[in-house]
Amino acid sequence: IRGQVSAETGLHIGVAGSSLDPSATDSPVIRDAAGRPFIPGSSFKGAFRAHVEGLVRGLNRSTLSACDPLADACVPNKKQNDKLGIEELKDEAEREATEDGRLNRVKYDEILTEKIVSRSCDICKVFGSPWLASHVMIKDLLVDPEWWVGRVELRDGVGIDRDTETARQGVKYDFEVVPASTRFDLEIVVENADDELLGLLAIGLR
Repeated sequence: IRGQVSAETGLHIGVAGSSLDPSATDSPVIRDAAGRPFIPGSSFKGAFRAHVEGLVRGLNRSTLSACDPLADACVPNKKQNDKLGIEELKDEAEREATEDGRLNRVKYDEILTEKIVSRSCDICKVFGSPWLASHVMIKDLLVDPEWWVGRVELRDGVGIDRDTETARQGVKYDFEVVPASTRFDLEIVVENADDELLGLLAIGLR
């Protein structure tokens, strides 16, 4: 799937860390090796996944499911809310694949895979989880040279006091944004997609 993403407003995707240069901005945008801004594929995929999760929950259909990977994962690390964790599933698979005291590694892999897939929500099956490979790969979105003006904008911000809900004294900062109307090239690679998966991605992109 190829297309373009156009920034409707100023876009900021910050880079980790801070500069030792006192004249540098407090929060620069992330740039490629040539110094041009880009959107990391992982950042776009995370936002895209969260959006599709919201759509699936809103549909309220029994045929589609979306877990909360942070608070209530479909396959957690350890047993949680009556859900077996990955370690328990590995132990079960090992017992079922052991014959005459010897572990059949091929059978173990097949059994464990079936247990993980059968317990995974539709979103994890599409976008991946710690135990499942993703069907969707999103490449870094590089800026379109024809729509790149060659510079970023610098904007000011202030910290807000949570108690008074007003500007906090002495907490002023600046940050960079990519100008509105800047375009980025989008390329999504989807592997082993069935009609339902493609439909879900199409709705999410729309």
